[in-house]
This record gives sequence, structure tokens and C-alpha cells, in this order.
Amino acid sequence: MKALIDIIAESISGLVYLSIILAVVIYTLSVIGMNLFKPLYEKYYDDTPGTPDMPRWNYRDFYHSFILLFRILCGEWIELLYETLEVTQKIYWPVIFYLGALVIGNFLVLNLFLALLLNAFGEESIKEKSGSGTEAVEGKTPLSIKLKNKLFSIRKKKHKLASEIRMSSLALSPAEQMEKARNPCKNKDSNKPNGNPTDSNKSEKAENEYDCISEVSSIDDMEHSDKYNCDDCCHCCLICCRPFCVCCSRFRAAVRRVVEHRAFEWTILFLIMASSLTLAFEDINLEKNPVRKQIVEILNIFYVVVFTVEMMLKLLAFGFVAYFQSAWHWIDSLVVVISIVSNVAKNTGFGGLRAIRALRALRPLRAISQWEGMRLSVNALISSIPSFGNVSLVCLVLWLVFCILGVQFFGQKFWKCMKDGEKLSHDDVANKTQCISLYGEEAWQNSKINFDTSIMAFFALYQVATFEGWMEVMEDAVDSTAIDEQPKFENNFIAYLFFLIFIFVGSFFTLNLLVGVIIDNFNRLKKEYEEKGQLGVLLTPAQRRWMSTFRKMAKTKPIRMVTRPTNAFMRFCYDLSENQKFEVVITIIILLNMVQMSMEHDNATDEFNHAMLIANLVFTFIYTFEAVLKIIGTRRFYFYKSWNIFDFVIVVFAWLGILIDQIMENSVIDPSILRSFRVFRVARILRIIQMAKGIRRLLYTLICSLPALINIGTLLLLIIYIYGVVGVAMFGYIRRHGTLNDQ
Repeated sequence: MKALIDIIAESISGLVYLSIILAVVIYTLSVIGMNLFKPLYEKYYDDTPGTPDMPRWNYRDFYHSFILLFRILCGEWIELLYETLEVTQKIYWPVIFYLGALVIGNFLVLNLFLALLLNAFGEESIKEKSGSGTEAVEGKTPLSIKLKNKLFSIRKKKHKLASEIRMSSLALSPAEQMEKARNPCKNKDSNKPNGNPTDSNKSEKAENEYDCISEVSSIDDMEHSDKYNCDDCCHCCLICCRPFCVCCSRFRAAVRRVVEHRAFEWTILFLIMASSLTLAFEDINLEKNPVRKQIVEILNIFYVVVFTVEMMLKLLAFGFVAYFQSAWHWIDSLVVVISIVSNVAKNTGFGGLRAIRALRALRPLRAISQWEGMRLSVNALISSIPSFGNVSLVCLVLWLVFCILGVQFFGQKFWKCMKDGEKLSHDDVANKTQCISLYGEEAWQNSKINFDTSIMAFFALYQVATFEGWMEVMEDAVDSTAIDEQPKFENNFIAYLFFLIFIFVGSFFTLNLLVGVIIDNFNRLKKEYEEKGQLGVLLTPAQRRWMSTFRKMAKTKPIRMVTRPTNAFMRFCYDLSENQKFEVVITIIILLNMVQMSMEHDNATDEFNHAMLIANLVFTFIYTFEAVLKIIGTRRFYFYKSWNIFDFVIVVFAWLGILIDQIMENSVIDPSILRSFRVFRVARILRIIQMAKGIRRLLYTLICSLPALINIGTLLLLIIYIYGVVGVAMFGYIRRHGTLNDQ
């Protein structure tokens, strides 16, 4: 927590400068917008009868323009753009202003908050590292840490010795294991060269006795102090008496080889995925389809039996204590128990079946324990929980301050008089008394999101910080007058300042602080993995090997040398195709082709369509000329390069598309199917990747990030799927009314 406070304190100076930059940007854009759109708004929304009223968000003065630009920076811009386009009679030049404001203010300036916090986190990490190094030099290690490390080393040695004894016992026959269990000290030194137990001194005997006692105690600890001895096992069947004794370790080892086999793991993972998909069929329409219901019930019983057998096999293979030392096995066993209880409750008619069925949605969590990529992602997220908790506490304190201020400013002021779902004007109803006397007590209603209590204020601020439904909260606050008074349009305009400050502090800063903590933890884990010589944090060993191979292939890819032809004409074609100016001309032609393809639109005139057809023919001829030129110059080496094959395929599909366009009118095939071949013309844009090194570098980075993105993406999809199944189980039978409808 202290380190987090230091990071925030170090960020204050940069935050002040960044706030000044943000204010200057909003001020500049507000003045530009007011000068551009104020006359148009005043002309469109005049005071003549029949014209619409001036909207709340407009450019009629600097203050409204400033608030409107701040809303654009928050991402709420599409509705404002449509209103401005209506004012300008659908002239599309305001789109440039809105997109420019969004890119400059949102994508550039606001993202500087995250960069500022990441810079502070990096400096703090260096300080912590230097501080820990100083403490190590001074030798100021706490006594508790020393005792903990000592106990950990003793326990590690003990488990290592027990593991060695277990592995040595696997190589013995059952009879030899029984003999060793009866006399573990026998023939201990028989394998030593020139070793004679009778000639050893007393100290060696004492040491051997101590080692024997240690081995016996380790075996007893490993087997959890069982009461039975190997003498109790019968000679015909050594596993009939006690499956967990040392004599039967061969059987447990065989079971462990089965449960750790890759085929077994993939089979269980497939069944987990199948059982998770089965949950999607248990919706509100299941009772209407008896056949599907019976199939789902049979599959559920099958999954419960299979997963129970799997858990029993792992308990037998690893042992009870060793099995539950892993948190993933706890999750597996919890899911199995929930499935068993759900089936039992369903057969016995238990009343709380819906809640238990909702818990069955945790069944897909088992895929995390079986899928190593998702398991690494979860471990990385879990490692950031302590820092995440500290940041959450700081955010909670800051939000609590705004909650208290919100209750003081807007408490009990969101009540209003409603008639047929519409808020009445302040001129029609002035206060609560008039509303009740005219329309009854039901007409005096409060907003669902308000600032009456600190808890409701927290929900209101959370809604504002996430920019979901925050406009209604701001409108109620700006229109508020007094307690038991009807709201009036923009009566409390200064209330905008409260929300602007909260969005700046509570959203832009604190929420980016949470992101900064996660990124800083990821960088720390990445540094630890790099010190171990590993490539990625969220990559499995197989994915690391793939990435290492891909990087080596990208760096050491051999370049095939193309010899210059001896023929004069072929040599001319070769020199022209390899000329740098020729590549620049082809790049310009590709860009022009992109512009030409973007100009096609619906309801175009025949002249425009004919011009587009001619332009398409011209570009196709140019690409064909380039391909023929390179084939003549480079000969068979043309098809040795992947980009050349890509260009050749594009040329072939371009001519195929032109041919389809000519025969489309007289074709008996659906025109939409034939028209789909024209989509391949868009692939010409990808040719620019071949000529731009920066784009190739970004594409290379994207390919290297695909394994980690797949791990994170599968985890995200799994969480969304679990919430979807839980939502169907808990809220699938809620009656549709109000805002909950088919729309």
C-alpha cells in the first residue's frame, strides 16, 4: 500500500501537466466547434412555432460546447454527430471534426494517463529492487523469514527422500517389497565396494541405524501412519487388504501412468467441453421437448459417472493428501460433488433445485485445470490480486469521498412528477404537493439511480465511471432544484463540474491505475521468466518451442538468389521489375485502387458504374502486366516467393470476377453467390504489406502474440459462457415487462 501511495504521489506532477494539456485541447476544440456550428444551430432551432426545441447538447455558447466536447472525449459521440448532421442538412464535413476530436482527445491525450502511470510503476519497481538489495547486503533478514526458510528446506528434503524411497520400491517385486518393509536396514551397504558390515566401526553403525530410522519414518509419513503392515497382505493378492500400502505401489504407479497419459487428459478435456455444451441446451424450452430433455438427463448422468471415476482414479494414484494439495483438484472435486448433489436432488424432488442447477455452471471451470494455457493465464491473474486489492482500496476511498459529496449535493432531489411515463414541466407542476393533488401519489416518482444514500450514490458513480447510462444521471443532477420540488431544465448547470471532476479522477485516473497494476505485474512476471531463459509468461512449453522455432525461421530464412538473365529482353524485364522506382509506382497504384474500391455505393448511376468497371479493368491490366513482367524476368524463380504466388492468385481471381460480372445477368445461378467472388479484389490491399516494413513488423508481432492471445481469449470466452449459463438458470423464467422485453 505504501508503494502504491508513493506511485500516486509521484504521478501528481505529471497528472497536473496532463490535465492542463487536456483542458487546452478541449478548450481549442470547443471554440472551433462553437464558431463552426453555433450559427447553424441557432438557424435550425429558432423560436418560430413548429420547430423543435434546442437540444441539451449544443454549441450555442462556450459552456455547452465545452461539455459537449468532453462528452465526445468520453466516447459518447455518435448521437451528437447525427444531430449535427441534421442541423447541417446532412453535409458530411462535420464527420471530420468529430473524428478528429475523438482521435486527438480520446485516443491520444487520455491514453497518456496510462503511459504516465506505467512510467511511475516502472520507477517504483526499480526502487523496490534496489531497496531489497540493500537489505540483503545489510543482512537485515527477519527471524520469521529465516525460520520459514529453514522449515521449508527440511520439508523439501523429507519429501525428496520419501520420493526416492517410493521410486526405488517401484523397481522391486511385491515379495522384495515385503522383505524390505520387514527389514529396511538389511544389506544396506552390500553394494559398496570392499564394504563389510562386520568391519565397520560404531559410528558407522550408528549412522546406518539413523538412516534406517529416517527411511522408516519417511515411509510412515508418506503413507500417513497407516496401522497395517505388509505382513497383513495375502500373498495371492497384494491389493486386497490395503490399496495404499508400499507393497501395492506398482498398482498405484500404473494408475498414475494412466491418469497422466496424454490420451487420458485429452479425453477428459473433450468430455468437459461436451458437458459444458450440454448445459447450453438446458433452457426454458427444455420442458417442451421431451426427447431432448431425456437425452440431456442421460448425458448428465454419464458425465457424473465419468468424472467421479476420474476423481477416484486420481485419488488412488496421487493419494488423498497429495491430491488435495492442488487448488485445481479442489475445483474438480467441488464440481463433481455439485453434479452428484444436483442429480440426487432432482430425483428426490428437493425444493432448492434451481440454485443447485445454477451451481452446475461451474462445470466449465474444470477445463482450466486441463488446459495448460488457460491455467497459466489464471495464475498470472491470481498473482496480481494483492496489488489489485490495494488499488481497489484506494479507489474505494476516493469514490467514498465523491459519494458523500453526491449525497450532500443531490440527496432527495431526483424526485419528479411523472404522467404516462413522461416528466412534466416545471411550469405545469411546481412541487410535490401540486403533483399529488393533481395526479395522485403514484405520479411523484424517484429515479432508479439516485444519491439518496451512500450505497445508491456508489452505484450512480459506478454507472457514470463506466459511461453506461450516465447521461440520465447527469441530466437529473443538472435539472435538480430542491427537495420536494419539480426539476427544471438546466437549473443547476454547475452540477456538470462535479461529474467532470469525478470522471477525471474516478475514471480516467483510478481505473487506469487498475490497468497499470495488471500491466506492471505482467512485466514483472515477464522479467522473471526471461531471467529463467523462457520466452513468455502466458505460454505453455509447447507454445514456447513454437515461438522459438518461428523466430529462428524468421531470422534465418534463406534468400534464394535469382540470376540475371542473359537474354536482352528478359534482362530488361528483370531490371525493370527489380527497380525501386517500379515498386513505388506499384504501391501508388495499389493505394489508388483502394480509393476506387471505396467509392462504390448503392443507387449509383449507370455512368458511375461504367466508370468503375473501366477503372477495375485498368487496374487489373496493370497487375497482369506486373505479373507477366516478373515471370519473364525471374522465370521459374517467380513462384519460389510466397508474395509472388499471392499476387498471381489475386490476378487470377480479378479476371474471374470480371468474367462473372459479364455473365451475371444471363446466369441461372444466384447472383449473390457469383458476386461473392468480387470480394477477392479487396485482397489487393494486402499487397501493400509486402512493401511496408513497418506493417510487416506489426504483422510479425501479431503472429508472435497469437498463442498468448488464444490463451487469454479462451479464458474470456469461458467466463462469458459460465455467466451465460448462470443467467439462464437464475433469470430465464422472469416475466417480460418494462425494459425487459423482446427488443
